[in-house]
Amino acid sequence: MSAADAASASAAAVPTPKVAVIGSGNWGTTIARIVALNLASRPELAAFDRGVEMYTHEESLDDGRKLTEVINRYHQNVRYLPGVILPDSVHAVADPGEAAQGATILVLTSPHQFLPRILARIAESVDATARQHMSVVNLAKGLHFDEARGVLLRMSELAGEMLELPATRLAALSGPNVAPEVAAGQPTEACVAA
Repeated sequence: MSAADAASASAAAVPTPKVAVIGSGNWGTTIARIVALNLASRPELAAFDRGVEMYTHEESLDDGRKLTEVINRYHQNVRYLPGVILPDSVHAVADPGEAAQGATILVLTSPHQFLPRILARIAESVDATARQHMSVVNLAKGLHFDEARGVLLRMSELAGEMLELPATRLAALSGPNVAPEVAAGQPTEACVAA
C-alpha cells in the first residue's frame, strides 16, 4: 500500500466530528442551542457535522402532542425552555442510542439518576469501533453510588466505565450557571476539567 493510500484509508476511518446532547431539560436545550449556533458560525468548526441530535425523553404535552414533534416542528422546547428558539439544525430524538449514533462528542446533561439507564442504552446502540472516536463532556450534577463496589463515581467516571472510554476522553463542565440566562446570552462563568 502506498503512503497516499494509507493516508486515504486512515482519513476514511476517522469519522466526521459530530456533537450529540444527551438531555433536553432547560440546561440540555440551552447547550444544544449554543452548540448549534457555534457550529454554524465559527470557521474553525467547519469540519464538524452541523446537525445536533438532542436526546429528549418523550412525553406528551397537555394538548396530547409529543414533545419531540413540537421541538422538531416549532424549534422550541415549550416544556423546559419556552420562548427560546432553537436553530433548525437541532433535532430532538426520543432514543438516546439513536441520538448518539455517529457522535464523536457526547454532551451529558440529563439528571444523574437517569444516566445509568441512558448510558446503558448508548453502550448497546453504539458499537465499540465507533466509541473509539467518542469523547464525553459531562454537565450533569451529582454522583453515582456503585453498590457492587461500594464507591462513588463522578458522572464522567460513570460514562467512561459504561462506554469503555479512557479518562483522556472525559471532561466535565461546571459553574454557577442558570440555563435561561445562558440561553438569553447573558454572561456566565464555567470551568472545564479534563
